[in-house]
Amino acid sequence: MSDDHDQLRTDLLAYLHEQTLGDPIHARPAVIEYDADLSNRGANPDLVVALATNEGTFHLFNAATGTEYSVYMPSELLPLIKQINGPFDPTGTDSTRFGIYGLDGSPVIRVHDADGDGVLNDGGDIVHAFLTQRRGGRSIFALNIRNRTAPGLLWKITGGVSGDDFENLGQTWSEPVLATLKGRGTGGGGSAGAGLWRGVRSGAG
Repeated sequence: MSDDHDQLRTDLLAYLHEQTLGDPIHARPAVIEYDADLSNRGANPDLVVALATNEGTFHLFNAATGTEYSVYMPSELLPLIKQINGPFDPTGTDSTRFGIYGLDGSPVIRVHDADGDGVLNDGGDIVHAFLTQRRGGRSIFALNIRNRTAPGLLWKITGGVSGDDFENLGQTWSEPVLATLKGRGTGGGGSAGAGLWRGVRSGAG
């Protein structure tokens, strides 16, 4: 990556942190307990609010103070920045602010406390977020948010790509459902693992 691209990425991240919060018109926030404060019988848990917005951003906030830990925006949604800052038109056509739907679905959170200590900071602990777009598009994003200040992309599914397995996937309106799936390994023994159920309703005809 060139120095110019590095600077552009830095500028965009700074922009996202400085902007007012976008509208979560259809997305419900999720609360994640990173530390249950078991030693004090849960008197002061460490809670984080996860929220997706129609500006195409996913935010993590301190539930007690409102301080933002991080904001993530998929690279394919970066063009929304120009649309959001374009001319204001209250009629809400597709090219104006109120016709924009970025990450319009409620985040679904998977938490696994590997050692059961009530604190999500060990190597085996899992904190994942699954994001859909509803009217915003045909993609599903999976993020690793165990480090609340530096979320990372685990994988993504993009519908409508010719020749791809998900070519016929329409707008991702349905909320993902987490399920435990039984599988069979090479040795013939049964095994179980948590996975994202791919039962996301297609908006295609």
